[in-house]
Amino acid sequence: MSNRYQKSRELATQAARHDAWVEAETTDPARQNYQFINNHYPLFATHAEGAYLWDIDGNRYIDYTLGYGTVLLGHAHPAVTRAVQEEVARGPCLSPLWKPMQAELCEMICRHAPNGERAFLMKTGSDATTGAVRLARLFTGRKRVLRWGYNGWHDWSTPRPGGVPEETQALVHSFNYNDVSSVEQLLNRYRGEVACVFMMPFDVEPPEPGYLQAVRDLAHAHGALVILDEMRSGFRFGMGGAQAFLDVKADLVTYSKAIANGFAISCIAGRADVLKGLSGTKMTATYFAASEAMAAALSCLRTVEAERVPEKVWMLGERLLTGLSAAVEAEGGLASVYGYPPCPHLEFDCMDADANQRAKVHFFTETARAGLFLHPSHHWYVSAAHTIEDIDKTISIFRSAMRETARHL
Repeated sequence: MSNRYQKSRELATQAARHDAWVEAETTDPARQNYQFINNHYPLFATHAEGAYLWDIDGNRYIDYTLGYGTVLLGHAHPAVTRAVQEEVARGPCLSPLWKPMQAELCEMICRHAPNGERAFLMKTGSDATTGAVRLARLFTGRKRVLRWGYNGWHDWSTPRPGGVPEETQALVHSFNYNDVSSVEQLLNRYRGEVACVFMMPFDVEPPEPGYLQAVRDLAHAHGALVILDEMRSGFRFGMGGAQAFLDVKADLVTYSKAIANGFAISCIAGRADVLKGLSGTKMTATYFAASEAMAAALSCLRTVEAERVPEKVWMLGERLLTGLSAAVEAEGGLASVYGYPPCPHLEFDCMDADANQRAKVHFFTETARAGLFLHPSHHWYVSAAHTIEDIDKTISIFRSAMRETARHL
């Protein structure tokens, strides 16, 4: 084993004795995300700044994971950090009282969100997606949910449903992306029972022309609401998110990730008549009113708007996608390039399963050694802190790693 990650491995062994999360992530093959790569990948980081992060062994990386997309401006952005520090100094949690910035932040989100008449602030993405489902059930008086994509860890949506009652799972039905007929079949099978169609606007595959609008129209024809999960795309694709970019309006939309540049906050926004249901259920928590993340979100969104951050991210992402595609093509098309410029991805899916896995392990081991932090099984992200020099260096490493991967096979 390389000594490059020696401290990471030693700390993982130590932490797993008491930390259930570390133990599960490092010992259960079914739950290992990027750690599977031949033990040649970092596990613990010490700090990050701008487009870079440092692991516990002192290795520096150009970061394209960005906290699973929670960082849009760059790590530890000075304006966001300053806003949080000032808010913490004033006392960030005064529950049950509110702070004026709560109303200000909701107003800003509603100003930019298509169909954004009201907004409700929570903490995590799973809070928001689960809250949106409850509001849809309350508004429609129905129980069933049609869903697609990753929508969080709660009982109705977790991809690994251990510990979830079968009765709960029986009320949620998955459909196929870019396949309107699969949605129609479920709506017909459970006619009059579906509260909402809940989906990410895309994952690695873009929607076919008219697909999202067709799903919306079909759901409405059956009396169901449409909820878009914009955790990844909200304010990263533009101030109006994927809704504006793809020209579709949902009844509700959920945001988190990039709206606060790494701080924990989420939001449900959309139709006032649906959000009015908050008065008929219990969806509050002590820390929903904590204001340090609200301060981060206000600072972040003001910067995103004033500095036209989405335009920069698109420009850098297009340069990255072009270079990545060229690197793949030069080595015989071992992989496929997916995604939009703000959140690209690469999959080794052009060979048999064993060859794809060997290529994946080799490629991501090589890129990590060369100083790129890329998640092998999740979207990558581009931030406003990345530079053209970062992108060009990344492309150079891609080319070398793809070339070495082709030779390895």
